[in-house]
Amino acid sequence: MRCFPSFLLALGVVTAALAPAPPGRAAPGDTLFRDDFERATLAPWTTTNATRSGILTGAQVSNSPTRGLYTRRNPVTTTSPSIAAAVPAADVALWVRRGSDAFSEDPDGGEDLVLEYRRADASWGVLASYNGGGTPGQIHTDVFDLPSDALHGTLALRVRQTGGSGTDFDYWHIDDVVVTERALPPPLSVGSCDDFESGLGANWTIATSGGFAGTGTATAASPTRSLFLNGGVVSVTSAPVDTSLVSFSDLSLWIRRGDDAFSEDPDPAEDLVVEYLDDGGSWVVLETFAGGGLDGEILPRVYTLPAAGRHAGFRVRFRQTAGSGATWDYWHIDDVCWLQNGIPDLLVLKTMRVLSDPVRGGANPLAIPGAVAEYRITVSNQGPGAIDLDTVVLDDPIPPDTELFVGDLAGPGTGPIRFLQGSPSSGLSYTYLGLGDGGDDLEFESGGAPYTPGPPPPDYDPAVDRVWIRPKGVMAGGSPGAAPSFTVILQVRVR
Repeated sequence: MRCFPSFLLALGVVTAALAPAPPGRAAPGDTLFRDDFERATLAPWTTTNATRSGILTGAQVSNSPTRGLYTRRNPVTTTSPSIAAAVPAADVALWVRRGSDAFSEDPDGGEDLVLEYRRADASWGVLASYNGGGTPGQIHTDVFDLPSDALHGTLALRVRQTGGSGTDFDYWHIDDVVVTERALPPPLSVGSCDDFESGLGANWTIATSGGFAGTGTATAASPTRSLFLNGGVVSVTSAPVDTSLVSFSDLSLWIRRGDDAFSEDPDPAEDLVVEYLDDGGSWVVLETFAGGGLDGEILPRVYTLPAAGRHAGFRVRFRQTAGSGATWDYWHIDDVCWLQNGIPDLLVLKTMRVLSDPVRGGANPLAIPGAVAEYRITVSNQGPGAIDLDTVVLDDPIPPDTELFVGDLAGPGTGPIRFLQGSPSSGLSYTYLGLGDGGDDLEFESGGAPYTPGPPPPDYDPAVDRVWIRPKGVMAGGSPGAAPSFTVILQVRVR
């Protein structure tokens, strides 16, 4: 049974419907290897051709402080020293920049950079490939999970340039290579969420037919990392979770399309399919997200599973159907949660402070006519249950004898409401498109009827007597000492 409580405030009302979701986790580890290349020579790295790789100095060819590794000209392989990486889990982070005529020279198509790792049997596996022919000067700051066959005492990394045009052409720049030990994430279970802060561990299995998958920091719902699939046909499958438990309610997750601003957007037919393994051993499609949609679109979901999805061997699988190559066509997934029945406990706090008045300015201002006051409404979830998708609604009456500021509170195009995430994040998102736009998350009332303020000036509209704020998504459940929250800020002027 679902509940729909409302929380009455002296100055507003918040309503919500409930579904449970536990908080995320993170497990930082030790640094196993670090190199920022702040020296004159390449050693202890080795190269197959000393005229094609080495160290360069300059702010544009390094990330920190002033020097970085480069490859150029023609095929060349540059290899790190051995790294003691016999640990349960680890990842590798690095900074990569394509050359540009502004400071070196850009690589053309086919003049790629491949990041590889050494297995215990001395063979090499691919972690990532950066395509030549992309945007000159483009920067990638990436983190990749090291697969299980990389976790041994003689791990090495290498960057391999596949081609070039000779002389002083076709540069790749690399800096800040860091291998970090990570704790294995706890096993998946009903009541758990995977926010991918600890990598994939034993919880997820990658199967590829030319595509790529891992975790990275390009975008995330919480806190900083998410699962990605990109570049071609690839799937990522969870370990079994016993969803036959009476406490299991729903499966929730966060999906985002790639965007050139932080990864790269999937094209038509480069779809993401979300599936589950039913009790008969067949894969059943929950939803297909078509490539070619709105770049960067965020798509939170809660799925209620049928009886066939409630069994001891339940798995969820994310499958990308096509792609254009190693650095293209990203789908991002985060906060995969096996929800259990639980009750949220919303706490709502509204505060006011006077910012200025026409007599004293900002020095100890009073709430006199002409004064500007700020209201902050903070909503936090103190209970373990999450809030159903798109059901948090903030209804706030504008106090009598005041008029609402309807200009841009936080800069051009931001509108009269500021929406701030708490710590931990609420998991909700807020969109503003314009004072009269019915497709965003802000509505106005005047005299009990829908109302559209006129565009400023003036910046204050005395006719607005109520605002409705409807953020989107699933508000996360809390835990002792960690209550997901958001804050809404608005301003009024005393009449």
